Amino acid sequence: MNAISQNNGISYGVFSGISTNAQQIAENSENLSQVGAVSSATLSLGNSKADLTQEMIGQMESKNSIEANAQVIQTADSILQTLLDIQA
Repeated sequence: MNAISQNNGISYGVFSGISTNAQQIAENSENLSQVGAVSSATLSLGNSKADLTQEMIGQMESKNSIEANAQVIQTADSILQTLLDIQA
């Protein structure tokens, strides 16, 4: 509703559809929550099944590997800089 109308002393205007939209969003989120069900650390979505515990462990291992590799590169850079300073 774009125009302002009055009903029983209450003015309704542009924002009168907000409660309807909020209710629709709530209903849609309930429907979405029913699509994927989490049960004993297994996420099932359609025909897909993934063990969340194993996925999290894999992500942590990858993160730790990346951090270790970054530290190796920083150390090598520091050593090279020291050698260049000594040579100069």
